[in-house]
Amino acid sequence: ILSGKINGIWATRLAFEYKEKFGEEAPAGLMDLVKTSFKDICKVEQHTEQELIYPVLEDHDKCK
Repeated sequence: ILSGKINGIWATRLAFEYKEKFGEEAPAGLMDLVKTSFKDICKVEQHTEQELIYPVLEDHDKCK
């Protein structure tokens, strides 16, 4: 879902992006899984009242 989106996605778009990619509804509790179980894949940051989900980049030079 985050592939190619180095600037991340808003958490409110997660279910939509999941359905678009996999053709089915996102599983219940997906955001909780993202926050607790996928820390090696993505990070979640709070911005105002919304959260952004970013991919964790192995090569930080890609951000330059």
